[in-house]
Amino acid sequence: MTTAPASNAKNTITKSSVTATCCIMRAALLASLAEAKGYVASKNAVLSSVCLSFSEAGVLKLTATDITRWYFDTLTIDDIRFTDPVTWPSDLHHGTITVTCDAKRLHDVVKAMDADETVLTLKGTLTKTVTTIGDKSRIDHESLVQVVSSTGEYNIKGPDSTLFPKTPHFPSQWATYDASALRSALDIAKPFVSKDLTRVHLCVALVEIAPDKISVISADGHRLAKIVRPATHVVITPSKFLVHLEAIGDLLDRCKAITKAGKYTNGGIEIGLQGDSVFWKGEGARFYAVQHEVGADHFPPYNQVIPRTVDRSITIDRALLLAAAKRLLTVASKTAGCVFLLPASSAMPPHILLIDTDDGEGQTAKEKLPMQLAAFTGMPLAIGVNLKYLIEALDSYTSKTVYLGFKGDLDPIGVKSSATDEDIIVIMPLRIERS
Repeated sequence: MTTAPASNAKNTITKSSVTATCCIMRAALLASLAEAKGYVASKNAVLSSVCLSFSEAGVLKLTATDITRWYFDTLTIDDIRFTDPVTWPSDLHHGTITVTCDAKRLHDVVKAMDADETVLTLKGTLTKTVTTIGDKSRIDHESLVQVVSSTGEYNIKGPDSTLFPKTPHFPSQWATYDASALRSALDIAKPFVSKDLTRVHLCVALVEIAPDKISVISADGHRLAKIVRPATHVVITPSKFLVHLEAIGDLLDRCKAITKAGKYTNGGIEIGLQGDSVFWKGEGARFYAVQHEVGADHFPPYNQVIPRTVDRSITIDRALLLAAAKRLLTVASKTAGCVFLLPASSAMPPHILLIDTDDGEGQTAKEKLPMQLAAFTGMPLAIGVNLKYLIEALDSYTSKTVYLGFKGDLDPIGVKSSATDEDIIVIMPLRIERS
């Protein structure tokens, strides 16, 4: 520890520092940093940093976050030493020294080390500066991370580690869910999550866990998807949680890794809930978390949007309808709208679905496709449909035919692979301007 008081008794600057030194396997550190740098925010000095906590217990804890997504890892270290005498940052952090530095820079330094350097010396120095002017004092902290090899030493300065975000509390209970079922449902529902991050109740996927199935629901205000998959996990109490748009890819990656490797009992992913935070376990001692501003109870009541009954329904070849929609999109206006014209219930077969569109400047296009009337009552129906939304809905299925359910020209349209399928994608209709 070093102390350097200024000569003026009223105006003083006092510095004290503590350094932790350890030996660590280069490969383990590099692998953890490679993942940690994917969880930082690049435009903020604190959030672009990885937090390193050196513990007397012989472990190094790494934490990285962009506020929404969190990454945690614990690495074993050897020969941990602290400068003597040690001034711990606080009673709460007794036995631990925590420093921060740019995650990408530290990763690049470790990666650039010679491959023969299997063990590196890692140092973390926390410097505390107390500036006193008159009767007022200000406390600042500065981090320094040093990577020492057999041939050189690299020093990376970092921001005040006390400003690093407070980590969410870890769950006390964990449950194992069917990773394959979660992956399948989440993968299909992801495109229908709102991309508008200011709509905190919609820029998420709602995951509902039941004893025999997993459901994922997503919506963006114009369409909604509910994807249901049977599950092989053993769940006694149903639960639900939200996964933020920016973390869906992380959770999918974990599910894919488990599914591919066939790891854990029944190919399960271990998930824990703590408040509005969702945690899942990774390889070894790695953990991941996602925080959201609101809880699952704030997700819109989606069952009110899903059509319970339809007056008109058709079955049509999925590939034919998808190809026609893509052709129409080459002429459609910027709003990408088209009109479905369904015949009256009294029409004789063969039944034809007429789809037309225009660009608002006199250019038009029409398609006529064969279909089967599953149920139909009343007069002819003209209903506006967003072509891009229709294409994404059709792309979500792999079935030979699709089932489309209609009620009125201003009621939601239901798209399913079959009339009895639990999966449904709901598209809100476009208002047709009638001449």
